[in-house]
Amino acid sequence: MRGGAWFAVAVIAVTVMMSRKAAQPFQMLRQELQRDMDAINEAAQ
Repeated sequence: MRGGAWFAVAVIAVTVMMSRKAAQPFQMLRQELQRDMDAINEAAQ
């Protein structure tokens, strides 16, 4: 997948989680997404 696709997935996931106000799962998801984004940025350099 390209970075843009990952970004779209991340935005959708964050929107869904925030709409449910699920604080703990959202925190875990955000950390996972942050690791994914860091890995993508490393690969892009």
